[in-house]
Amino acid sequence: PIAGRPHGDLENIVGMFINTLAMRNRPEGTKSFKSFLNEVRENSLRAFAAQDYQFEELVENLNIPRDMSRNPLFDIMFVMQNIEAMTLEAQGLGFKTCQIKHSISKFDITLAAYEKGGTIVFNLEYCTRLFKKTTIQRFIQHYINILKIAAENPEARLCDIEMLTETEKYKLLTEFNKTECCYPKNKTIQQLFEEQVEKTPEAIAIIYEDESLTYQELNGRANQLARVLRNKGVQAYAVAGIMVERSLEMVVGILAILKAGCAYLPIDPQYPRDRIEYMLKDSNAEILLTQSYLQMYIPYSGKVVLLDDASIYQGDIADLESITCPNSLAYIIYTSGTTGNPKGVMVEHKGVCNALQWRKSKYSFSSSDKVLQLFSFVFDGFVTSFFTPVISGSAVILATEEETKEPLRLRNHISRHGITHFIAIPAIYLAILEYANKQDLLSLRVVTLAGEKLTDNVIRRSRSINEKIQVINEYGPTESSVVATSFTVGEKLVNIPAGSPIPIGAPIPNTKIYILDKNNKLCPIGVAGELCIAGFGLARGYLNRPALTAEKFAENPFTAGERMYRTGDLARWLPDGNIEFLGRIDHQVKIRGFRIELGEIENKLLEHKAVKEALVLAKQYQNGEKYLCAYITADKQQLLEQQLTVSELREHLSKDLPHYMIPAYFVQVDKMPLTTNGKIDIKALSKTEGGVAEDAEYIPPTNMTEEKLIQIWKEVLNIERININDNFFELGGHSLKATSMAAKIHKLFNVEVTLKEIFSSPTIKDISQCISSRKESIYSSIEPAEEKEYYEMSSAQKRIFTLQQFDTNSISYNMPGVFELEGDFDTERVKQALR
Repeated sequence: PIAGRPHGDLENIVGMFINTLAMRNRPEGTKSFKSFLNEVRENSLRAFAAQDYQFEELVENLNIPRDMSRNPLFDIMFVMQNIEAMTLEAQGLGFKTCQIKHSISKFDITLAAYEKGGTIVFNLEYCTRLFKKTTIQRFIQHYINILKIAAENPEARLCDIEMLTETEKYKLLTEFNKTECCYPKNKTIQQLFEEQVEKTPEAIAIIYEDESLTYQELNGRANQLARVLRNKGVQAYAVAGIMVERSLEMVVGILAILKAGCAYLPIDPQYPRDRIEYMLKDSNAEILLTQSYLQMYIPYSGKVVLLDDASIYQGDIADLESITCPNSLAYIIYTSGTTGNPKGVMVEHKGVCNALQWRKSKYSFSSSDKVLQLFSFVFDGFVTSFFTPVISGSAVILATEEETKEPLRLRNHISRHGITHFIAIPAIYLAILEYANKQDLLSLRVVTLAGEKLTDNVIRRSRSINEKIQVINEYGPTESSVVATSFTVGEKLVNIPAGSPIPIGAPIPNTKIYILDKNNKLCPIGVAGELCIAGFGLARGYLNRPALTAEKFAENPFTAGERMYRTGDLARWLPDGNIEFLGRIDHQVKIRGFRIELGEIENKLLEHKAVKEALVLAKQYQNGEKYLCAYITADKQQLLEQQLTVSELREHLSKDLPHYMIPAYFVQVDKMPLTTNGKIDIKALSKTEGGVAEDAEYIPPTNMTEEKLIQIWKEVLNIERININDNFFELGGHSLKATSMAAKIHKLFNVEVTLKEIFSSPTIKDISQCISSRKESIYSSIEPAEEKEYYEMSSAQKRIFTLQQFDTNSISYNMPGVFELEGDFDTERVKQALR
């Protein structure tokens, strides 16, 4: 601030110059402190020319909206008073400056410097609603460290100046990462399972619909199948693809592959044909395990084993000699890739075993526990949600594919089987809670949530149903063997605004977490940076991607000879040693638990002959739910030949991409808006309205049921214009939104519509007919009562009769009212109605 009033006509006006408006300092890391200091000085001196510019006029000319809760131009101020306060004496009185303590901060932070007796005294004022005292104390210490280093070595590069004290570095590197734990390190996944089989051979291991297998039966079948794989000449350490529907065969197949000494490659049969072919070819899978009705789905020239062929389960049931070690590959999971094709993450036994043994101990799994398994086997959440219970003697209830999307049926599973533990994404758990009451979830002991950001509203809802349920928030990418950090939600959520994120916790045993800036330096507590992982859980790398592996699995700068995985996730340390997840620093997003590279979708869009440019963004509804929106420019010549429609774009993408990677919305723009430096202006693009041509004209609702359904769709899909023939999934719907819609239909119509019915009848018109037929069946099932001279009174009638005996003149239960009826009056009809 400059109190410059050189002109008489400005005496009553506060003149102010803001140096960040008059110039812009650029503290690039390669500059030396001295050169940057000179740059700031020159810019500041140049900016004095603007010192007479009036503050209010500046705000008005820049068209800045006024907000009385904050300053319109800046949040932080630095003040340098270079005139020492003097003591004045007049007529026997002495005058000196008195510091006044302000109870309200004018700005977020104000740092004032005063010259006093050859020294500089600093005073820092801050807003207590924004900053804790401990945060400001760290801030001050970091500032002192910068000044000290700069004074000692003015030629030091900015990126080399270390803000942290040795005490802070010790805390970040050692105290927060003190995770060494002695689990057996020479085990493989199948060995841990076989050890449990010996302990509880007759206990139920897995239940699927009406079928179940004991530990001994499951182990025996897996051994028989493993011998079949070895007899077919499958080499040790080979990759074996497994493409099956959810079933007992799926579980047997995975165990058999591991026992045979191979790594399993899970393939979802619902994946597009081209994606399946790519995965089998890229992984060089030597054999494919599948089911007979899926065999013709994909042409595969390698060896094939049909898991539903009873003849393969005839051999020796004894355990095979193990030919794998902890460093052997356990599985390869393909995740979204930036190049237009998915990339295979190679995960070893040792990392998985470390996570499994920690979870077994952490959650006290035992033979009395029953675990509901929900994750698809192509998702790494399956690994911990299935293998943790089966190395602990617990029973696994494997939900069917349809049930994993039906919260009502999952609630029934929990109640019927006495489920004590399950793992899910927060959205699924919240959907189950919408259907549940305390009795339904009485058996639940632990709920682990992972795959997407967890907010406090899920916790509050859980506690309102059953406060004894322990909720755990886990975090970990596929590249770190499923889980890297864990946070147990405490009993109290003090002063946490609704919708606030829950921390992802501290590193699990034998895992180290670093939060680094772009120069690979440790970020102080509270400062955002890239979350990096080291330790037992690191994957081997990306299959056939040596350059990408070297980039992402870099050398650990803090421990010689170790690797460190750069997650691309933005996070920060909290003072208590937990971590808060903040988002992404690149174009990767996580939606409904699925990891998606936006570049893969953009590349597939560009393969369409009519699409000239494409950009996909992850956006967010008001309720915090994320969705994908694709912005495209079209080739005008191609548009003359064929109009571009939503259905056509969806069909084009679905040939290569799974359903969760199809954007919810498509917006066609004439051209991509650009910033001054030639990059796409994301903010301007996000404000763009419009859409790709639709395939049908608007058809309004024809009855009350359709009108109510349209209101539900508007609420669930966040769109206004809905045609009764619109496809729910083409308007941006997905399985979780369908789950929400089914719950709202159940509440409004008292009719249960399953997700399978929504997928097969995805229009307003179809669902309306489904509801109408269901209502008719409900009412038609009520048999007419037989005619009697008199009928037994209801409980309510008995109660009123009893009360009437105490006061025979009471008219408490007679509620008189007067109605005016206009129109033709039919006396006989009124008499009949009253009778």
